[in-house]
Amino acid sequence: MTQIVKTILLLGSGGREHALAWKMAQSEDVESIVVLPGNDAISQVSKVSCSSGDLADIPFIVEKAKELKPDLVVVGPEQPLEAGVADALEQAGFAVLGPEKNAARLENSKIFAKEFMLKFGILTADFKVYDTYDDAVTAIKSRDVEKEGVVIKADGLASGKGVVVTHDLDEALKAVYDFMVNPECIVKCDRLLVEDVVKGKEVSAFAICDGEV
Repeated sequence: MTQIVKTILLLGSGGREHALAWKMAQSEDVESIVVLPGNDAISQVSKVSCSSGDLADIPFIVEKAKELKPDLVVVGPEQPLEAGVADALEQAGFAVLGPEKNAARLENSKIFAKEFMLKFGILTADFKVYDTYDDAVTAIKSRDVEKEGVVIKADGLASGKGVVVTHDLDEALKAVYDFMVNPECIVKCDRLLVEDVVKGKEVSAFAICDGEV
């Protein structure tokens, strides 16, 4: 028997969560949505209220969920998923829309995702992984960057700022320096992913799975 979702706890405060709240509020079944921490704009959405809180504080989130007793918890941002918020909520008995910590590694680690694709025969661009700045620089200099281009990715979450695609050798070397050495760069990583450039259209596919079917 399918459970009707009437109350929702939505974690996050960005545009993604705003869109989720807006769409979920359109359901006739949904009666209320609490967004933690949310923002002033999200709070203007019908059926929505916001509650302050730190997404990095997983015990607090679990306690808040116990207080609110939502039918469903929806997790928007990557950071709490990486920290295991879905695992903690599920262990506390809540239905959660969001991957567990191990599954979230596909988003949180570009290197893990590439190795996963390689292991299971999923088509992806050829790549190499470098654990030191010197090795990465040597590898970049050995490539025909001007002709073939190169993709440089910092491993880990980078808020959309951890990827550089270029046909310029100096820009490629600067990206390696910034990601691995430069203390002023907001993106930091100990391991670097270097990919071939693949030309064509990019398509994103999303799927929701209950973990069983």
